[in-house]
Amino acid sequence: MGTFTPIPLGLDDFVQGGLLSDVPVEILQIKFRGFDYGGAVSKDILAVWVQFGLLDDNLKRTTDEPVEQFMSAGGDLDEVMISEPDGDMVGVLNSTGAKSAMTKGSNFEIFLQSLTKPINGGPAMPKNWLRDNHSSLKCLLGLKFHLFRSPAPKREGIDTSGRKRKEFEQQVPTATKVYWAPWAAKQAAGKVDKKPAAAATAQAAAAPAETTQQVNGSAAAAGGGVDEITQQAIDTVKAVLADNPIFESIDDLKVAAFRHHSKTKADTRNQIVKTLADPAWLVANGFKVQPADAAGKQMVIA
Repeated sequence: MGTFTPIPLGLDDFVQGGLLSDVPVEILQIKFRGFDYGGAVSKDILAVWVQFGLLDDNLKRTTDEPVEQFMSAGGDLDEVMISEPDGDMVGVLNSTGAKSAMTKGSNFEIFLQSLTKPINGGPAMPKNWLRDNHSSLKCLLGLKFHLFRSPAPKREGIDTSGRKRKEFEQQVPTATKVYWAPWAAKQAAGKVDKKPAAAATAQAAAAPAETTQQVNGSAAAAGGGVDEITQQAIDTVKAVLADNPIFESIDDLKVAAFRHHSKTKADTRNQIVKTLADPAWLVANGFKVQPADAAGKQMVIA
């Protein structure tokens, strides 16, 4: 038997256990997966797996480990195809085509509905937010909200055959308040994009001189103009964010930019990527960059 180490019992030492409820959280990862309710169903159902980060009163990540939870998405796993390798999209099986639409009344659908009308306020999710973002779960990354488990409504059209117990879905996850949302960030970025070019130039020129030197490697921007590399970097960020509105880190943005310029001369490409990799430069040019998380990653959002 190993050395006995007591578990601390101070009130600040307790961590969240079981199903999360009545806590502020952030979506760190989200994917489609199979789930069997711990053996409560005869075969895997289609579900959405979410990794939540717990937030403090200031909406900053706590030191607690992320918590993994599942939300039923309706139907069986073998009725659909899940995209690889990210698992962020679900598609129709070519062989049967049995399932071509997601099921109303599933936990995931109820959760999405709650985002469109958060009862305690916050930016409401547009009805077609996911569809307008390639129906990819990635467009929910970074979402900060108050998670509350509400009593499950009466289900219509839900197949309950094969269940070994009835109580495993008595409560469903809902968002009662939205603190930060990617759709709100995108709307804000859209307003920034509509600024006259001269205003954007003035904003970039107002950035600290040391930042200009760091991102451009020269004093080219010191005269108030935007050099060719800087303009190409701005255009590149806009282009890659149009394809993917959320990058989980600056490194992911750099990879996307590198691919975007796969046919660009190496020296030019490297200067562009170096320029856009600076968080201060991104903010100065109207792009949304979140503060670094516990792992030091900074999310870039359209």
